[in-house]
Amino acid sequence: MVTGPPLRYYWVAFYNDGTKLSQFDPITFEEYAFSDIDTTKLIKFALYPFTSQQAKNVSAKGNLAISVPILPIIELNLSNGRKLIYYRDVFVSQEEYHFCRACNKEFYFGSDSETTQSKYPSPICPYCKSHDIYKCKKCGKIFRIFEDAKFGMCSCGGHLDRIRLTSGQYIREKRWIEYYVGYKTLVNG
Repeated sequence: MVTGPPLRYYWVAFYNDGTKLSQFDPITFEEYAFSDIDTTKLIKFALYPFTSQQAKNVSAKGNLAISVPILPIIELNLSNGRKLIYYRDVFVSQEEYHFCRACNKEFYFGSDSETTQSKYPSPICPYCKSHDIYKCKKCGKIFRIFEDAKFGMCSCGGHLDRIRLTSGQYIREKRWIEYYVGYKTLVNG
């Protein structure tokens, strides 16, 4: 199961003896750890966007990768005592959405969204102002909120049924990666 956003780049470390180490083996597509880079021989570090075939092969090994051909190639020369700085942050954001059955529109529900003032709050649709209502099972009378019916019962003695107009919810998840690459130079050290 993939737990992070898809990779868009892979790194390649170039050494002063003419060899290089790629994040993914070009034949087996097994992943090398970043700690496998020999920083004592490192003269160049690069990030390359995956080709569609590379992305397919890497994904088949369990690392979700996608090809975005318009991404730039990032190369960093590390001569004159420069030390590589590279990391990536992975972000996951979950947002709650609701669907209004009265106007057939979905809406985002956050901390500043309106709800009914009730023991059993219901989101208020920002488009049509609908929310969950309560209906007597016996006579069909409609109540705006649960507290409008004394003791949760209709005056006819019937119990209330909650009609879910806006409380049906689902989560949308967004995932993304930010890449950071640079170098540091030791001055007067």
